Amino acid sequence: MGRCLNLKFGHVGKPSPVILFLRSDIFAELKFNDKNKISGDVEYLEWGDSSLLDVVKERIAKSLRIPSHEAWEVAFSPDQMRQRAFISSYLLKRTMQRPRDIIAFCNSCREAAMREGHTRIETKDIYEGEVEYSRHIYNELVDEMHKQIVDHASLFKAVRLLGYTHFRFADWASTFKKINPGADDLEAEQKLKVLFDYGIVGVPKIGGKGGGTSFEFVYQDRYLDPRFDGELVLHPALRKQLDLRDTRAGAAELNVRSEEIMMAEDTEIPPDAVDT
Repeated sequence: MGRCLNLKFGHVGKPSPVILFLRSDIFAELKFNDKNKISGDVEYLEWGDSSLLDVVKERIAKSLRIPSHEAWEVAFSPDQMRQRAFISSYLLKRTMQRPRDIIAFCNSCREAAMREGHTRIETKDIYEGEVEYSRHIYNELVDEMHKQIVDHASLFKAVRLLGYTHFRFADWASTFKKINPGADDLEAEQKLKVLFDYGIVGVPKIGGKGGGTSFEFVYQDRYLDPRFDGELVLHPALRKQLDLRDTRAGAAELNVRSEEIMMAEDTEIPPDAVDT
């Protein structure tokens, strides 16, 4: 995009500006004198549910050469997922609010539909496509973490050993210590903070309306406080790849999983590890 803008400015005889694109979390970490003075030249791109769906609709409309307001109904079934969730809600919940996430998920679902000979994406195709998409998100996180977090593989190993999507700090600390003998609660909390910072762990949302507990992740609120004193949740996009269950595993099952994972020779998560 920056190159295209520079070329356009050059065509009208204007000096080519230097345009820098940064993720908001990276920009927030940059510290330098007079940072606030450039605020007038900073343009923030905020992605919400409606704008992410608009990206999908526009891509479908361009591909099929149809009006964008018809695109979603043409490409996706109106049927609901399990627990009466709409397909759009199901897809959005498993993104990290980035356009590339929902595009990758939709592409995986499209490929699953094509394999089944469906003329549009059905709910079954969403579940099938989620397997590949979950692997994609895992690989994206590894790409982001491997230079800065030297023990990232060990952290994912601990998440998989944890075994379920909802947990409490005591569960995490116990699991982390199985993989890292000699570690204490402070180190376990520091490593959980790493997972929180990368949007892998979510915390209860304060002031939420309606029944039940809702959760939020740091990519939804850059000032989100890492509160680990209540129930916590792992990002649903990783559920398939890390073989996570929605409810807490029993003690016997957890011990079996512990032995299986601790005996594994590789610390990286196998690419075919899927939910059962």
